[in-house]
Amino acid sequence: MKFLYRITKDPNNSDLLYCQRISSTPATRLDVINLQEQLDMRLQQRQARETGICPVRRELFSQCFGKTITKFNI
Repeated sequence: MKFLYRITKDPNNSDLLYCQRISSTPATRLDVINLQEQLDMRLQQRQARETGICPVRRELFSQCFGKTITKFNI
């Protein structure tokens, strides 16, 4: 299995960096379901609005789709 690494900054603390290991193995249906559950949980925790423009929802969806796009591009 081949891995790539990506370094990202913490959006809340510019002094912190994260190293993310990215696999070239395609995502499974279970991976997508788990990602959806994590997104739903974080939306509830951060009290994102269900309708209208919501900066919290925008940020979380951006993170979620960034992970999905990364999985498809590898």
